[in-house]
Amino acid sequence: MPAHCWTTSAQRVFLDGLMPTYLRLKAEKSGSQSTRNMSAFLKKVPEDFWVLWPEVDSLVAKDMISPACASKPRSTWSKDEIATHERALDARREQIKSWFRTHARTAIGLNRVAKKGSTRALSSLIAPPRKKRLHKAVEMYSIKFYDTKLRSLVEAEFIRRGIQGSNGDQAIEDASYDLQNGLDDLNEGSMPALTDDGRTLRSLRFSASRAIVQEAWNNESSEVRQSVFRALEVEKEEMLHTLDTSKEGLDRDPEQRK
Repeated sequence: MPAHCWTTSAQRVFLDGLMPTYLRLKAEKSGSQSTRNMSAFLKKVPEDFWVLWPEVDSLVAKDMISPACASKPRSTWSKDEIATHERALDARREQIKSWFRTHARTAIGLNRVAKKGSTRALSSLIAPPRKKRLHKAVEMYSIKFYDTKLRSLVEAEFIRRGIQGSNGDQAIEDASYDLQNGLDDLNEGSMPALTDDGRTLRSLRFSASRAIVQEAWNNESSEVRQSVFRALEVEKEEMLHTLDTSKEGLDRDPEQRK
């Protein structure tokens, strides 16, 4: 994880929803078609991002361009305002690319993604982001305290049950992602073969880690629990704000959605 997180909770949900598609594209056999697929994906993501969070709004909030720019055609802006906007768009494109590169392995692991043929149609690869939802308390607890409180407990439980596997570090990273997003959000195609009892090893790890984290949450101090509840309230407010602003963004002229 980078030292500074530039995304809001809602933006992180949006980008997380596209990570499985990024990983599938990344795992394709190298070639001109796979390069075109990835380029088209990385071009489309910022466009969808700006529908929800227009760059012009960010620039206005930072006093980098006039507030009037948010409501009038870009053709009426000054040359300096247009140049500032273009630089911001380019910077955001690079920022989003960097986000995917940085978070690729900690999301579900490039080495665990089933390789796809490079001839698949791009429309079938660029899946819509998963439905946005608010995190549960125990999931937010994992988001905030996995590294400082929970990682060692999860690792010890994996060792105790004999389910850590040959790549223990990756198993612990997978557990972090699964705890924060829920098993239903996993890319089933990337899971390993079934174990003797008919379950995937990752599913077994999820059950084990969830039980440990739930127990830790039940016995957590009131101070920590209150910090988690506050984080949930912030996430809820950001989600409601996103819904409102996305409606406003769709009402704008297409030129004003960046």
